[in-house]
Amino acid sequence: MRINIYVGEDLKARMDAAKDSTNWSEVACRAFEAELGAIAARKADKNMDDVIQRLKASKQARHQAAAEAGYQDGKHWAMHRAEYAQLERLAKQDEINNSEGFDWDWHGVALTALGDAYAGLSCSDALAELNLEDGVADDDAAAEGFVRGAVDVFEAVADQL
Repeated sequence: MRINIYVGEDLKARMDAAKDSTNWSEVACRAFEAELGAIAARKADKNMDDVIQRLKASKQARHQAAAEAGYQDGKHWAMHRAEYAQLERLAKQDEINNSEGFDWDWHGVALTALGDAYAGLSCSDALAELNLEDGVADDDAAAEGFVRGAVDVFEAVADQL
């Protein structure tokens, strides 16, 4: 379904200036879901639809927090630990995943970053090999965010390498 919403001129100018691939409709949908969850949580007499709405908002907030944590972890890894070949493989596979509609998980991150060196390693051993065994969220949203953060760093510097 399509709806129109009003955004003030200042906010619209800042959104345009961000020059990012942000899907603003998706951002708005997350905000609407969060508010609907808050409304459902405040209701004194809750029905099952209210419970579902509140839990959807909670699930979405957890997903968003994991993705943001993953993004920061990915940036840190790319800036401090990653090798050029690892980042190049992640960036190439990310482009393929985006064009084919595939999502990342930690197994895919490890397999892609390590390449042939991954053969025979468990996912946890591969993450340890990448120095990622500590502090990464065990969540596919975190894996997606991790790749976004790492690829953003790589793309920011790739033309200077």
